[in-house]
Amino acid sequence: MNWDAISAIGETIGAVAVVISLLYLATQIRQNTSHIKSSIAATELAAFERNIASGNRMREFFLLNPELLEV
Repeated sequence: MNWDAISAIGETIGAVAVVISLLYLATQIRQNTSHIKSSIAATELAAFERNIASGNRMREFFLLNPELLEV
């Protein structure tokens, strides 16, 4: 084998490695995006539940202390 053939094989292997790494990167980005979306949904749900609980505590407080409603 001469050096031209070896360099051509090396370039081909390098090109294949680049394509494989790009495909892997695209897969990782897609998975990360999916995880971020589910994390955002969970955070929004938790915030909504905290708001409901806070409102319930206020209603309970005013039911137990009706004299404060006039204030």
